[in-house]
Amino acid sequence: MKDKPAHRKNKKEEPWELDIDHTILFVGKKNYTLKYFTNGSFKIYASTLKRVEEFFRDDERFIRISKSALINRQYLIRKELNQIKMADGKIYKISRRRLKEVEKKLALKTSKNSKKS
Repeated sequence: MKDKPAHRKNKKEEPWELDIDHTILFVGKKNYTLKYFTNGSFKIYASTLKRVEEFFRDDERFIRISKSALINRQYLIRKELNQIKMADGKIYKISRRRLKEVEKKLALKTSKNSKKS
């Protein structure tokens, strides 16, 4: 039997983890996830958005805003009602089911920033 490649031995190393500081958001499309970067490019991964979300569950930068979008709050420009405008200029809708959770997470970010001042 062949050994697994070195980059796959550690289950914590996932391909979507690379270049995360330049990642605006992840968008789920069935069993694929698209990772959008600050330079306008994107990559496609053969994995569900749920799996990506679980991987980043302890990372406060990421917020699941809908069934198909996981945003990096570092690139959030503003939130208006049930929409979020991101640094790429696009507007993404927050699902009704996730609205309160998103507002709570964004409020925590705001309160942490104001304590630092």
